[in-house]
Amino acid sequence: MRQEIALPNRIRLCFSALRYYPITLRVELRRRGLWEDLEQELHLAAWEAEREGLNEHDTCLLASRRILAFLKACGYHRIHRHGHRNLCKEEPFSSVEFLEETLPDKGDLDA
Repeated sequence: MRQEIALPNRIRLCFSALRYYPITLRVELRRRGLWEDLEQELHLAAWEAEREGLNEHDTCLLASRRILAFLKACGYHRIHRHGHRNLCKEEPFSSVEFLEETLPDKGDLDA
């Protein structure tokens, strides 16, 4: 028999998927002002799970996929080291600074 799950319980399930991420990441998201966006994404995932009629396991999987997609869109990427999975923030470098450091000076080209 299929068990119906109320929307507030689905929201709790979606937020429970955050337990697998380090607290430092959550603090950094709050500092950068992205926590509210992540909350909105998880509420949307809960609503979608409600609409699709997903069970608890599938609701958690959907939330995990949404969290990872959100973090990827914010510039984080997963790394695998020594059997552990971690998240790193990609720090973009300025292409202008990169070009200035790698290209020879104009005077060197004329000679």
